Amino acid sequence: LAQVDATRRAMESTGAQLVDAQLRIEDLSHAIDSQQSIIDQRAVEAYMNPVSELDVVLGSASMNDLQDRLVVFDAVATSDRQLVDGLEQRRADLQTIESRSQTLEDQLRAQGAQVDASAETLTADLGQQQAVLNRLQGDLTEVRALVKRLTAARDRQLAQQALKSAAQPPPIPGPPGGSMSVRALIVRDFTPLGPVNVRKALCVGFRESSYDPRAVNPSSGAAGVFQFMPSIWPPFSHSAGWGGASVFNPVANVAVAAWAVGREGWVPWRSDAVTCGL
Repeated sequence: LAQVDATRRAMESTGAQLVDAQLRIEDLSHAIDSQQSIIDQRAVEAYMNPVSELDVVLGSASMNDLQDRLVVFDAVATSDRQLVDGLEQRRADLQTIESRSQTLEDQLRAQGAQVDASAETLTADLGQQQAVLNRLQGDLTEVRALVKRLTAARDRQLAQQALKSAAQPPPIPGPPGGSMSVRALIVRDFTPLGPVNVRKALCVGFRESSYDPRAVNPSSGAAGVFQFMPSIWPPFSHSAGWGGASVFNPVANVAVAAWAVGREGWVPWRSDAVTCGL
C-alpha cells in the first residue's frame, strides 16, 4: 500500500509537470506563429518593394541622406535577423519541450503500469490472506464443535459414573469392632470428600467417642463412633443405604456419617465446630 501510494504521488507530480510542459508548448506555438506571420509579411513587402544597398546609395540626395538611409536599412536588416533568430530559438525551445513532454508521458505510462502491477500483486496477496482467514475460521468452527462434542461426551461419562456409583450396593457391614480399626474406616470413607474432611472426621470421631464404637451418651442416648441420636440414626442410616444396621456397627456408623457430611455438611456435629474447625 505504501508503494502504491508513493507511486500515485509520483504520478501526480509527473502529471503536473506534463501539464506545465503542454502549456509552454502552446505558448511557444503561438509565439512562433506570430513571429512567422511577421517574417512572412516582411518577405512579402521585400518582394513587392525590393530595395538594395545600391538603390540606397543612388537614391541619396546627400551624404547626410545617405547615412540616414544606411542607418535605417541596417536597422531593418537587424530587425529581420532578430526575428529569424528568435523564431529559430523558439523552435529549438519547442523541440526541447516537446521531447521533455514525450519523456514525461512515457514516465507517466510507466508509473501507471507500476501502480497496476502493485495493485494486482496486492489484490492477489489479499486474496491469499482472505483464503487463510477463511480456513482458520473453518478450523475454529471445527474445534468449537469438537470441544462441544467432547464436553457432551464427558458429561455423559460423568453421569454414567454417577448412576453406576448410585446403583452400587452399600458394603456389607462387618461385625462390631471388625478387623479394620475405626481410624482406618474414617480415613477410607471420608477420603472421597477430600483430605480436609478426613482430618475433620478424625477430630470429630475422637471428640465424640474416642473412636469407641460402643460409646453411649447417658444423657442424650447418642451412640456409636459419631454419636448419632436415637431419633436420627434410623432415617439417616436408611437414606444412606444402611437401613436396619446397628448404630454400634462401626462400619455402618462411619459410613452413615460420611454420607451425612457429603449431603448436609458438618451441621449435626456443630458442637465440635470450634475444636475441629468445622
